[in-house]
Amino acid sequence: MADVDVTLTGPLFDGRADKVVDSAVDEAAEALAEVGRDAVRAVIGRKAKRSTGRFASRTRVDRRGDVFRTHTPGLRYGAWLEGTSRRNQRSTFKGHRPYREAAQEVQARLPQVADQVIGQAIKEIG
Repeated sequence: MADVDVTLTGPLFDGRADKVVDSAVDEAAEALAEVGRDAVRAVIGRKAKRSTGRFASRTRVDRRGDVFRTHTPGLRYGAWLEGTSRRNQRSTFKGHRPYREAAQEVQARLPQVADQVIGQAIKEIG
C-alpha cells in the first residue's frame, strides 16, 4: 500500500491570513464609523440654520473593545437635534435626524468600503 503525505503551506495555513483578515475587519469598521461621523457633520451643516459648529466639531469616532462608534459626547441636546427627546414631542421642531441619516449613509457605503478593504487584504495575503 502507498502512503501519501500532504504538506499545507502558505498564508492560509500558517496564520498570516488570520492576522490580515482581523486587521481588515478593524479597518473596515473604523472606516465606516468615520463615514458615519462625516455624514452626521454634513447633515447638521446642511440642515441647521444657525449652527455654532459645536455639535459637528464634537462628533467623533471612538473605539471600545471591538466596537467603533460615532457619537457626540458631552452635549445634552443631542437627542433634541436627533428628534427623539420629549421636547420634540411638544414643539414644532421634530429634529434634523443626523444619526438616522448617517446610518443610512453607512449602509449605502458599506459595500464600497468592504470591497476596498477586502481587495487590499487579498493582495496582502498573496
